[in-house]
Amino acid sequence: MRYFFALIFCFNFGAFACGKEDIPFVAFAINEIDSPEGYLTFNILSPVMKGDFYLNGITAVVENEFIVALDIKKDKEYKGDYYSSYLSIAEKHVEKVKVIMAYNATVLDRSVYAFCLNSAEYALKDLLSVEPVEKAPPPPPGSSVEEGN
Repeated sequence: MRYFFALIFCFNFGAFACGKEDIPFVAFAINEIDSPEGYLTFNILSPVMKGDFYLNGITAVVENEFIVALDIKKDKEYKGDYYSSYLSIAEKHVEKVKVIMAYNATVLDRSVYAFCLNSAEYALKDLLSVEPVEKAPPPPPGSSVEEGN
């Protein structure tokens, strides 16, 4: 069995990715209000789907410092189908943060996964330089906006 796993690691992990690689994909980040404690807060917006797969997780990484899984919730502020994740970090880390978005869920509620290793890695500074999509109009007064995740 261990020879099988050793053989797997000899292959490029891209070989295990499922779906189309050349799908247009727009993720972006916005610098939110800075906290008084000296932290910077970022709203990372990622498309709900990439090709045939749904987002199942977002991780922020600073090499040799931290790896943290971010909470994802449905975004209602921007046009399109996005998830929103927040990250508050010290300013010294902004240039070093990598954001990894995993797209391996086969259903919207993320209850079924495919073993595909579909992920996209971005530098936070690159996500901040992407032009945000247009904001959605506010809901009518008195309407209930469902929360969803």
